[in-house]
Amino acid sequence: MSFAEDLRLVGEGRGVDLPESTLEKLENLDRILLRWSQTIGLIGFRTEAERIRRYFAEALAAAKWLPRTGRALDIGSGGGTPGLPFAIARPELSWTLLEPQRRRRLFLEEAVRELAIENVVVTEERFEAPSPVAASRSLEVISCRGVRLSRKDLDAVASSLSAGGRFLWWSGEERAPEVVEWLSGRVGLAVEGPTSLVSGSPARLLVVTRRA
Repeated sequence: MSFAEDLRLVGEGRGVDLPESTLEKLENLDRILLRWSQTIGLIGFRTEAERIRRYFAEALAAAKWLPRTGRALDIGSGGGTPGLPFAIARPELSWTLLEPQRRRRLFLEEAVRELAIENVVVTEERFEAPSPVAASRSLEVISCRGVRLSRKDLDAVASSLSAGGRFLWWSGEERAPEVVEWLSGRVGLAVEGPTSLVSGSPARLLVVTRRA
């Protein structure tokens, strides 16, 4: 079975309408991911279906909230999702991937180089306010997965979004209600979710939009 067919099965059809060149890049990313995981343990998925579901299908399902153009930031890019699938699926967006850990950053840099992903910059910076990569009100998208953000961090995220900009945050079920309650009380922010992206996954997505 091909990668595209696997993606369709585990992702409930997500990604099958992507251009062939995009699917080819995603499949090559999967090969690079597996190669690096053998040496530095990038991912902990137990089966191929789980890997394709959690790494690729969830990101592609969330891509419907991404704009077509603008500046985008992925916090704590780690093993590369959702940042790399997002960058491949939305080549018109200009992505900055933040990853302070050297070995994980080397993986990201090699993936970007091998796949010739021209809309990505990888940096060792951490997301802290003030930060050159999080200049006030200049980002159309901020994404984050697997990073526990404090309220101070979330304040910095909110102040970094442009009008209409979105923050896509994968959150565990246990913390999602607390975050939704807190963010919903902030003037100028609209919160959607937590949303289940694909069946069989415990991940939940919060979509926070700055109204003005």
